[in-house]
Parts: sequence; structure tokens; C-alpha cells
Amino acid sequence: MFDRSEILKDAWRRFRNIRRDYKPWQIERGHVDGSFAHCLRTAWRIAKENAAKEAAEARLATGPNAERAATIRQSIEWLNYAPAHMNVEHSRAALQAELAALAA
Repeated sequence: MFDRSEILKDAWRRFRNIRRDYKPWQIERGHVDGSFAHCLRTAWRIAKENAAKEAAEARLATGPNAERAATIRQSIEWLNYAPAHMNVEHSRAALQAELAALAA
């Protein structure tokens, strides 16, 4: 179900990045959680979130609402090409909420 090798690689990458980006005193004083356990928990959480998103996308792509979901995605994409003076955030939020409702 989950690729454990990729999860561990992601955890080690996060661990190395934290150790590279923060000074030792920041980690020791608790400004940032630089433990490998924290990195591993984060990697697992992200992997589970991605799996849930993929499952929702698969349901939308093959379910009874597949045609409507494709139309909504196309409408969201078209909003990227609206004139700059137009505020499309309300429309984008409404379309994304409708897409999320279809996925549920």
C-alpha cells in the first residue's frame, strides 16, 4: 500500500534539510524539532494525505460524477486566464468546494 522506502528517503531528506538549515543551538533550545522521529512522522502524515488525495481523484475520475468533475476542473483552469483586474478567488473557492463535495 505505501512505499516504505520512499517514506524513509523523504524522512532522511527532511532530517538533513533541518540540520542544514538551522543552527545546533536552535535545535537544542527547541526552536525547531530536529529529531528524526518528527521527520518520520511528518513523512508518514504526508504519504497518508497523498494516498487519500489519490483515492479521491480516482473516485472522481471513474465515478458517476466524472463528467461534472472534469467540467469543474476545466473551469478552475480557465480562471487562470481571466483578466488581471478581475477578482476570481470567490469563483475559484466555490468551484473547489463543489469539487470537494463531489469527491466526498
